[in-house]
Amino acid sequence: MDSGGARDQGSLPPPKPSKFSVYQNAALSAALTSESLRPSNYALLCIFSFSSASASAFALLTIISKYELLYLILSVVITLEN
Repeated sequence: MDSGGARDQGSLPPPKPSKFSVYQNAALSAALTSESLRPSNYALLCIFSFSSASASAFALLTIISKYELLYLILSVVITLEN
């Protein structure tokens, strides 16, 4: 009776299939999986740099537009007073 239970304890769970396991070539599947897990450091640096530059440009444009709006309002008020 116990021999069946002891055999189940030693078995390992089946490995999780790769998202590229549909390919019949095991070497190709392994290569695609290893390359797709994480982007390169250069790609991460480019994404971070682009995001930072975009945020900085957006903040600068927001500040400039607020000053232009303030200048426009003040010029209209001064023109109406004259």
